[in-house]
Amino acid sequence: FGADLAQAESVAARVWRRSLEHVTGGQADHPAAVMLGVISFLAPDDIPRQLFSAQAAQQVPLLGDLGVAALNLAFGELAAYSLVVIDRSSNAISVHRVIQHLTRLDAESRGRAGDYCTASIGLLDACI
Repeated sequence: FGADLAQAESVAARVWRRSLEHVTGGQADHPAAVMLGVISFLAPDDIPRQLFSAQAAQQVPLLGDLGVAALNLAFGELAAYSLVVIDRSSNAISVHRVIQHLTRLDAESRGRAGDYCTASIGLLDACI
C-alpha cells in the first residue's frame, strides 16, 4: 500500500500509460482519455451506462461536445485494452482501483483533475 504506483519505473504505471497511449494515440483530449478521467472520479464498480446517456452528457460541458457515438466508441476502446470492464448483462462499467488511482494522479499532474471531477459530479446531477 505504501508503493508509489505513479513512478515512471513502476510496472503498473508503464502498462497503464502504454495501454492508454495505444487507445488515444497520445492525445490527451481523446474521448477515451476524457472518459477514463471522468470515471476515475466515480465509484469503481457497477457504474450504470445510463449515467452517460445523451441527455446527461449534453449537460456536462466536457462531455457534451463529444457526442454519444464518440462516448460509446471510447468505452469500447477502453474495454479492448482492459482499462475498463463492461458488463453487458447489467449494462454497467467497472474500472480497477489501480487504474483509477493512476488516472487521477495523471490528471492532477496535468491540471485536469478538477475538470474530470466536475464532469463526474455533473453526470450524477443530470441523472437525478
